[in-house]
Amino acid sequence: MRLFVPWMLAATIAAVPFGRGATTLRAHPDFTGTWTLDPAKSEGPMIPTSATLKVTQDEKSMKIERTTTAMGMTRSGTATYALDGSPSKNTINANGQNVDFNSTAAWSDDVLVIKTTADFGGSAFSGTERYSLSDDKKTLVIASEASIGGQSVVGKTTFVKQ
Repeated sequence: MRLFVPWMLAATIAAVPFGRGATTLRAHPDFTGTWTLDPAKSEGPMIPTSATLKVTQDEKSMKIERTTTAMGMTRSGTATYALDGSPSKNTINANGQNVDFNSTAAWSDDVLVIKTTADFGGSAFSGTERYSLSDDKKTLVIASEASIGGQSVVGKTTFVKQ
């Protein structure tokens, strides 16, 4: 019994670092590609008529070129996010006014969580987007929640890889 207990303790200690190391070596999902909105599988208010995302991703950052058509208007924009949790700033022109979107992007297991804040002429905006891939890597789901001027919105947009 004396030999058995130290041997089991040594085996347990040796297994713990290996298990933790295996978890940290797992690669995060790669969202790179061109994605087309599937409105039938999307939920929430103000779902665009059509949308395309062109995503370029490496270990450090993700760039999204977005083209969206809603209410008869087509808009395009580009956003880049650092994937290590450090701040990213993306500026858009909204009706002649530049608005800075301040974001952080970090991984929660296999989900990329992007938290964003902005100020729209005195109205505070905050939002969270959760990017996840299907097991076959052909479907991208972006679950979102946002608040502006005390009004909250929740939605889900589903994209199919081209």
